[in-house]
Amino acid sequence: MNVEPIGVVDVAYYSNHAAQYLQNLLKTVEKLPFLQEVIDDLAADPAVGWNCQTGGVLGSDHIHAIELEIAPIYDDGEYVETFTFEDSVSEPDRVHAFSLYSRIADSADFAGTQALHDAETLAECELMTLLALRKINHLKAGRALAD
Repeated sequence: MNVEPIGVVDVAYYSNHAAQYLQNLLKTVEKLPFLQEVIDDLAADPAVGWNCQTGGVLGSDHIHAIELEIAPIYDDGEYVETFTFEDSVSEPDRVHAFSLYSRIADSADFAGTQALHDAETLAECELMTLLALRKINHLKAGRALAD
């Protein structure tokens, strides 16, 4: 089975070893081809939503997405703080969730950040990252076909 390419949007982990985390994710997708079917099913299911997006829908502005990033987060009820994966290992009690957010090019010089999804586990966050990549790739492919 061919693995669908990750695509034109970079994936980053908030870590000093981001490339290693990404390689592990890519190897997992390659070794477990059924994940492509799972992602296809999730992409087609209208009940699957993004808990940080209005109405749970991935906005059409994501056609301008340039990067997705995963970060551990701490939420004390008043503020949310992201920190590195290395810090999450040394302070595991501070990890309340994992957050997936996107960087969207607003202009040639500036990219804004949007929260997409908060997950209790890194595995869920990574699965939602793969789903976001699929949806963003389809948005960008549709634009390319329309141009």
